[in-house]
Amino acid sequence: YFRQNKSLSAPRKKAFKNFILILVNLYRYRHKAGKKSITDIREKLEGFEYVNDKRWLLEKVAVLERRKRRSL
Repeated sequence: YFRQNKSLSAPRKKAFKNFILILVNLYRYRHKAGKKSITDIREKLEGFEYVNDKRWLLEKVAVLERRKRRSL
């Protein structure tokens, strides 16, 4: 959808795609389906220049980090 929508600017498209990428990584981490660690996901998120709802994603990463610490 985002690739094909001509009315969206390039940075906006990139921001949506990055949001979805991080969201999928968080989902995979939460359900133990991925190989990335939560710190890898956080670093990737912080490295992106364009991300929609970055603050919300960082909150979700923090929740998963707290869960990880409690389980250790």
